[in-house]
Amino acid sequence: MSGGRAASPGPARLMPSRARSPESVPLLCRDPRTPPVSRVSTSCDCHPVGAAGKTCNQTTGQCPCKDGVTGITCNRCAKGYQQSRSPVAPCISESPTDRTPP
Repeated sequence: MSGGRAASPGPARLMPSRARSPESVPLLCRDPRTPPVSRVSTSCDCHPVGAAGKTCNQTTGQCPCKDGVTGITCNRCAKGYQQSRSPVAPCISESPTDRTPP
């Protein structure tokens, strides 16, 4: 029997995160004699709605995210934000001051 507490949901995901480049493989799995592939010619895979641009940091792979969006590809809402249906502002604040009283 459970303790009666429901698990709190994690951050809202805009899309599933998928590793598509050699840089995303943990260092322990890579051959240390082979340097990582340059990201210059590698697609960043920035989320088309959550990212503020299509280019990412060539060292970290981090895409530039819109306000309230997080994740390396900008694919989920940050803590304190919830997913909206707007492509302009895909994540909106959950702040109690933004809500109207019932």
